[in-house]
Parts: sequence; structure tokens; C-alpha cells
Amino acid sequence: MAGGAVLKPGQASVLTVAGSLAAVVAGCFEDLPAPTECPPPARHVAQDCTAALEDPPAGCLSQERMSCLAGSRSTCTCVVGECPQPEAACYPDGDCPARVVQGVGAAARCRRLRPDQFGAGYSSEQLCLCGCAGCAAVCDGTGPVMGVHATQSHPAPALLVDLSGRMPDSGRLGIYLRLRGLASFVLVVVAGTTEPGELATHVRWYYPVLTPLGTSFTEHVIFDDDFVGVEAYSWSLPADRPTVIGLMPQGKPDESALALFELDCILPFVLPLK
Repeated sequence: MAGGAVLKPGQASVLTVAGSLAAVVAGCFEDLPAPTECPPPARHVAQDCTAALEDPPAGCLSQERMSCLAGSRSTCTCVVGECPQPEAACYPDGDCPARVVQGVGAAARCRRLRPDQFGAGYSSEQLCLCGCAGCAAVCDGTGPVMGVHATQSHPAPALLVDLSGRMPDSGRLGIYLRLRGLASFVLVVVAGTTEPGELATHVRWYYPVLTPLGTSFTEHVIFDDDFVGVEAYSWSLPADRPTVIGLMPQGKPDESALALFELDCILPFVLPLK
């Protein structure tokens, strides 16, 4: 098995999903003005989420609870055209945020994703999201809000991202995340398949992501981490290249986990093998 840690059995079971990796977002092609800074500031000011986190019911949080980050919306359902992806947006294919270059080096090459590579065909409501999963394809200061209280009896579905056609034959994988709020999830890497029924048995790497509650976006570069004893997933054969990444809100099998965060963007990046 190439690089990284192995997902524990209790964690792997949460990743099992049904259905095809179909497009969840369509019509994301409206033009926007070029951002004045990269990454841009949040499009709307977040409110105090303290009340939203008090005594939450198990399962997906309500639209009202997620509004402290999602803002005023008539519905949490993904609306066509909600997440335009203009050519002038931050980080065209191959370019990386400064945080990535500073953290892992100028050899990093970021892979910009399409909106239809997010969500595996599940609706926003099924994924405990307010807004479109595909809006996390571009760093523009706004993205889907995930609100969930995952328990043993109410496990949360994974937010899956299809990497098909975006990874080279060999390399070392990293993930750039920009988010705000209370994030509590495990980031997993699947290699060798995109078939829903096979994902759980093809998990090659996982990394816990925990952040304190906050109203400003923070940047996270997921790569080698001596503190938690994790090395970036690496592969030297095309058969082992990453095919899917997943964000799995969860705690230990016998514990609950609470997450309420806005995901501005996910950018996978690749470095050559050492």
C-alpha cells in the first residue's frame, strides 16, 4: 500500500455510498469580475454561531442553524447558476495559493476541479449542505455550508470529490482547504476506483481536520505532518493514482461529532516523487 496511514475499519464504513458519481451541479458558467485579491475575502459577514451549536439534534442541522454562515437564503437547495466558475477566478489550473507554495515548495501543481466533480450526485440536503457542493470548486469567498451532528445512529454522508482525469501517473498528493467555522471531519483518499460500492475498500490515506470556531476563512495545507505522524499519499504506478477524496464528518464510532463550517474551496495539488 502506497504512502500514508490506513483508515480504521470503523471509519471506512462511513464512506460506503450508493448511486453513481453523477453531476450535482449544472449551469455554473456565469461570468464574474476578476477578484481583486487571491484568495478574496468572504462575500458576506458571518454571524455568531453559538446558538446554532447549542443542543443540536442528531443528523443534518436546519437551515436556520446554518444561516449564521450561509446568510439569508430562501432555501438550502442547490440552485442552478449559484456557483459560477469564471476563467478569471483565483488559481487557474496549475497555479497554487501562496500558502501552498510557501509550505511545500514551488514544484507544487494545483488541479482546479469542475463543479460537477463534487457531491457524487447527492442533493445538498442529503449531504447536510446549505448551497451547492460544486461551489467549492473555486476560491471566490463563498461556498457550501455543512452543518451536521453525526452520531452512531445518525452517521453523516461523505462529501465526495471525483479526481478522475486530474492526477498524473505518479506523484505526492496534497490538499488545500479554505474554510471558516467549526470543522470536524476526516479527509480520506481513495485510489484505484470510482465505483461507489468499492470506495470503502480502496481507502489509502486519511487525515483528521479539526479547527476552532471562527468567522474568518483560514487556509489549511494538508500534506506531510510530523505532529500527527502522517506523510502525504504517494504513488508510483497509474493504478494507484488518487481517484476520489472524501470529507467525512465523524468522531470515533462510539462518539458524536459536530461540524458547522463554510467550505470556500478544495484544491488538490501534486508534487513529484522524492
